[in-house]
Amino acid sequence: MPFTIPQEILDLNPRCVPIRKGLKSPAIKNWPAAETRAKDMPTDDEQFDKYGIVIDEDMLVVDVDVHEADKNGWASLDRIERDHGIDLESAASIVVESPSGGAHLYFANPDLEKFPKSVREFPGLDFLGKGCQVIGPGSHHSTFSGTYKISRGRDLICDVPMGLAEVLNFQFEYVSQTSHVPEESPLDSFNTSTSSLSIIKNELEAHGYTVITKGNDLYEFVRPGKRTSTYNISGTIGLKSKNGRLLLKNFSTNDPFGFPSGDGESITLAEAFRVLRGYSFDQLPSELRAIGYGAGSSISSDEIANIQAQIREARTKGDDLEQSYPTLTLDELKSKSPDRRPYVIEGLLRRGETMNLIAAPKTGKSWFVYNLAAKLATGGDFLGWTSPMNLKCMIVDNELHPEELAFRVGSVQDAMEVSFGDSLHFSCLRGAAVDMNGIEEKLVAAGASRFDVIILDALYRFIPAGTSENDNAQMMLIYNTIDRIARTFDCSVICVHHSSKGNQNEKQVSDVGAGAGAISRAADTQVVLFPHEQQGLVCVEAITRSSKTPAARSAKLDNFLWSLCEEDAVRKTDSEPKPDKKKIATMQNQMRRVARAEKVKTYLEEHPVIRPQDAQEVLGESKSVLRTLLRDHLEPAGVVVFKNFYYERAKEWEERMDDFLVDPSTPAESQP
Repeated sequence: MPFTIPQEILDLNPRCVPIRKGLKSPAIKNWPAAETRAKDMPTDDEQFDKYGIVIDEDMLVVDVDVHEADKNGWASLDRIERDHGIDLESAASIVVESPSGGAHLYFANPDLEKFPKSVREFPGLDFLGKGCQVIGPGSHHSTFSGTYKISRGRDLICDVPMGLAEVLNFQFEYVSQTSHVPEESPLDSFNTSTSSLSIIKNELEAHGYTVITKGNDLYEFVRPGKRTSTYNISGTIGLKSKNGRLLLKNFSTNDPFGFPSGDGESITLAEAFRVLRGYSFDQLPSELRAIGYGAGSSISSDEIANIQAQIREARTKGDDLEQSYPTLTLDELKSKSPDRRPYVIEGLLRRGETMNLIAAPKTGKSWFVYNLAAKLATGGDFLGWTSPMNLKCMIVDNELHPEELAFRVGSVQDAMEVSFGDSLHFSCLRGAAVDMNGIEEKLVAAGASRFDVIILDALYRFIPAGTSENDNAQMMLIYNTIDRIARTFDCSVICVHHSSKGNQNEKQVSDVGAGAGAISRAADTQVVLFPHEQQGLVCVEAITRSSKTPAARSAKLDNFLWSLCEEDAVRKTDSEPKPDKKKIATMQNQMRRVARAEKVKTYLEEHPVIRPQDAQEVLGESKSVLRTLLRDHLEPAGVVVFKNFYYERAKEWEERMDDFLVDPSTPAESQP
């Protein structure tokens, strides 16, 4: 099945190499030095169904990968645009779509900037430069049906967006400097600790094995009932793998537990322990942890003293916490708080509460808060909401230069024909690198207790480095800080935040907003600006924790001012909904699963037993791929039965296999 090379690539004329069917690596030795150009590349050889583009130092290709649920390259592209203002997908002059759902974004790199190949902060993205190759458009995919296709092609290849190298190299260096060694798992702890040798020795002896101590943490064993003398011993325990894990090696083909006995076959001590005890894979970690293996299992006297000091400190902190937040009966609670908190915005926001204002970029949400703050400071109605009194407001802005902020708010003041006087203050923090950990000190210095409302515009710039907007636990800590600000200064806090990319009009108000769900759940009020079915209008919708849900309303921004409209608040419908990337990825995974299961079926028709080490013969892939298919899919489907180190055909396995081929979905994938 020969490939084709599109005209856009012929015009670019990069160095190219042929790739054989079913493979992704070039078919020639020393391919980085290949000199064949695209215009000279043969495309009609039947043994090659794809070609690779050799990337030179003046090129950069961003590989967007979607093969793993937790490494979605499209989500990482969104984050780069949101956090750093670099829209790589739009900037790329050549975009190649992969049948897998991913893409390749082509750029010129005339300044020969250096890029890390990958950055942990942006999973699912690879930045391919000199020494790499990428599958070219017109090639056939090795796993999915279809070819790589150009979805955008321009005459000239665009340069790498300014600032990308700084962003990636900073993230790479930051992660390198701040990464901590992960906690040791119980399995790793057991497999690398010499104390596990005595445990395995005792287990073997309990099951009738004879264990012989050879010294230097090495043991030999003889299986129960051994009669022949082909080997004096049945196996060893204590030899180490290349990565330092202790191993059990078995020579006997008649071992009562079925330990592997082939050449080079061995298992870790943790796996031996699992088999000897009869534990499942899921039980093993907790059982090892219960006997003292894993992070924190070995505690020195100094560590114990440190823990005791922490407990004493926690008790002191607990006393302070109880004093500030006392435990009360209902009568005491009613006596202490007889009245509900007063509104700062009638029906929308009470004093001491927090509010999110969320909309897509360039919708006018900053103009929305300027208008809102102006009305709170001078009195009057804003889109049907009013304040019971004139309030003092503070806008903390970390996006705009002071000149731009002065122009914008000054334009609102002129259009309203009002004077803010001492009722509206501003703090311009663009470039100050003040995050949520430092904003409290800034507010104390500014005397923030004099303000009734503090507006943070925009939230994403207050998120500390290393904090993921998508992490619920981390964003909960951010909102705990915001709540503390509201409590400390006896004010309400409004956070300006952006929505995620794509169509939001089918979502509930509580589901709109980029990042973790904790962002909307933690706030007392959430106001969202949705696109209206009528051009130029928006639907303003809100949910509240301590008030009746306000009615949706239509509004528009005109000449610096937001105003209420008579039209019904009807959201815009998207006539061409974007494809659901998660559903596409699920479907592709199931297609791969079925293709592999068909090969397993063919193998099982002639073999009653199948082992992970048969993977090359069965699938032409690695042992881990076959093991996952057998363990996670075919065994639960009743096709095979697990027998310690191999799987055998189940009764009525052919019927079960036919059922699986019709519906290969997992329970998680079957949920709506």
